[in-house]
Amino acid sequence: MVTTNPNLFNFAFDGNTKGVKEELAKDGPKKIDVNLISATHRGSALFLACNGGHTDTVKVLIAYPGTNINIGNKRLATPLYVAAQEGHLPTVALLLNYPDIKPHILISSLTYVKQKEPPLL
Repeated sequence: MVTTNPNLFNFAFDGNTKGVKEELAKDGPKKIDVNLISATHRGSALFLACNGGHTDTVKVLIAYPGTNINIGNKRLATPLYVAAQEGHLPTVALLLNYPDIKPHILISSLTYVKQKEPPLL
């Protein structure tokens, strides 16, 4: 069964890389869904780490099996978008060098933020 862990969100938000590693290791690979969005923080663990510019924590999260680095938050902003918006250049560089990154999703996020309405799918 795949679960989430509230501590994971808090550790990612704080940039506590050791805490993130420990939480991910507790239940073994693929048992924690790191792509879930926290209702409290309104973003995935990866989004929160990118928002804070916690590059070492981001490295741990993107290495975890099943992590989708292109999943946005509740407003559809992606981890890449928020890292760039906050000026966290080392985090942006790390994400841009990741093979699964889709920077074009960033543009749709910018369009969404300007419109303030969800895009029609």
